[in-house]
Amino acid sequence: MKSFAKVIALSALVLGSCATQAASTSTDNRAYYENTTEARNARRERVRNYREQSSELQQKINTLPTVASPTIYIPILFGVNINNITPNFGDYRAVNRIHEGEDIMGVKGTPIISPTAAVVLRVGTGETEGLYVYTANPGGETFVYMHLDKIGEGVTEGTVLSQGSLIGYVGDTGNAANGPAHL
Repeated sequence: MKSFAKVIALSALVLGSCATQAASTSTDNRAYYENTTEARNARRERVRNYREQSSELQQKINTLPTVASPTIYIPILFGVNINNITPNFGDYRAVNRIHEGEDIMGVKGTPIISPTAAVVLRVGTGETEGLYVYTANPGGETFVYMHLDKIGEGVTEGTVLSQGSLIGYVGDTGNAANGPAHL
C-alpha cells in the first residue's frame, strides 16, 4: 500500500460527504442533492449528527486522537496504488450536485480496511450510496465508504476499529451499479 499526505481517498469523505438514507421524493431529500451553500451545510450537519447519536458512541469517539492523521493509507488492501484514484472531487453529477469524494478503482470483492483508528457511526444501504459505512476518525474527520459489495462481519454502529481493521469489500452497489467496481 502506498501512503500520501491528506489525499484521503474514500468514495465520499470527510464531513460533507453524506448521502440520503433512503431516497424518497420528499423536498428535503431533493434539496440534499443541490449544490448550494445551504445544501452543503445541511449535508455536513447530517454527518455531524451521526457523531452525536448516543453518549456511549460519543465516549468511544472521544478516545480517538484529537489531531487528524498526517498520512492516510489507501484503504483497499490489495492491487491498488495512487494511480487507481480518480481525481473527481468536485465533478458535477446528476441532479445538480457535485461529487464530494475521490473514487478508488479496485477489483470487486477486494478487502477495504480502516486507514486509521476509527469508530463506526453508521452502516446501511441507500439508493445512491449502495452499501455504506461511516466512520469517525482522528481529528474530527468522518470517512464514508460507499458502493460496498459486502460489509465486514461484525461491523456495526459503535464498532471500534484499529488501523487495518476490515470494513468491507470493494463493490458496485447504489449508483455505481453497471460501472467499474470502486470505493
